[in-house]
Amino acid sequence: MHAALAEELDAHKVDLLYGAGPLTRALYEAAPAATRAIWGGSSADIRRELLKGVRGGDVVMIKGSNGSRMGPLVAALREHFSCLKRS
Repeated sequence: MHAALAEELDAHKVDLLYGAGPLTRALYEAAPAATRAIWGGSSADIRRELLKGVRGGDVVMIKGSNGSRMGPLVAALREHFSCLKRS
């Protein structure tokens, strides 16, 4: 089911896919190579690359259950970009 979403990435002109957790692995592997930023076994595994890759003005969607621990990624992005605003 997740792999079938790869067509939607292209149709909606998604620039980069950051995937975390075993359920997103199939989507990540089915996505066009140019769209694949990074995949990790957990949200903690992709945190550093996500923060390096996202730029001001980017539109980001974080999707996952509470069990997949996506909340800390949202918090990290908020913190990262609030620090940039203060400089």
